[in-house]
Amino acid sequence: AIPADGSPPPDTSVNFPVLGICMLRSTNGAMMSFDYGPFLGHGQRDKMGITLFANRKLWLADYGTPGYGASILPWYQSTFTHNTIVVDGKSQHLTKENTVKLWLGGKDLEAAQSETAEAYPGVAHTRTVVRIGDYFVAADHLKSETGHTFDLYLHSEGKLSLEGSKLAAQTMPAPVQWIEKLSARIPVTAVSGRWAEEGGGVGFWVGGASPVTPIIGQCPAETGSRKVQLLISRQSGQAADFVTVLCPYLGKLNLAVEHQGNEFYIRHGVLLDVLSLPMDGTRPAVLRR
Repeated sequence: AIPADGSPPPDTSVNFPVLGICMLRSTNGAMMSFDYGPFLGHGQRDKMGITLFANRKLWLADYGTPGYGASILPWYQSTFTHNTIVVDGKSQHLTKENTVKLWLGGKDLEAAQSETAEAYPGVAHTRTVVRIGDYFVAADHLKSETGHTFDLYLHSEGKLSLEGSKLAAQTMPAPVQWIEKLSARIPVTAVSGRWAEEGGGVGFWVGGASPVTPIIGQCPAETGSRKVQLLISRQSGQAADFVTVLCPYLGKLNLAVEHQGNEFYIRHGVLLDVLSLPMDGTRPAVLRR
């Protein structure tokens, strides 16, 4: 029987080691999921994928799957439909890895970090996800002995706008048939903007070790008939680093980011956080808050 005086579960971060999924929760109900686990059964090629729930709404989503036999099924099974890294315009290989480093239980900062060398053979990828108070950071380090195109995919609800969006855009071909209206802008030091809807949304800042090319388009949501806007941040070479700050907001967005090496100065509202983001397997830290 269900107790009449049942209470909701505590808003604490948790790891599910069998599935290979970690949930980072803030005290105001925001939550980021991080999928570091192996390919299981009817799974998808979504290694290192994240989702973001905030202000009672799922913003960065994993849109699931349609019925088996649907012509659009390959889209939902692919890497392109997830919030992760795509290498050379191809979906990931199936993976068996299921390891993670966890730093959970902190009041101001929690983090998880995982590595894969199987998703794209010949490419080592480390992703670190961090909760700082009520916003989130994802850091990616990619390294190979040969040159590649590294694309950071982010899909979200809401209307996408980029700072400097009036700059000239060039149309470009899509890697798969389900991505539409793809256009690239000139490379920038960092990509910033927001997804907005009904007085709130998610602000973002994406910086790289080298200039980042912003690419925007649209793609299917939970069905092929509804579309969401897609942001791709691109770097090329033998190595790449991305740092993505995701800031849920209501009312006015106040987000500004600067960095020097592995230290990031993040102004969120009235707070200024100094985040240390080492990529050598040691714990991220807030140096000043």
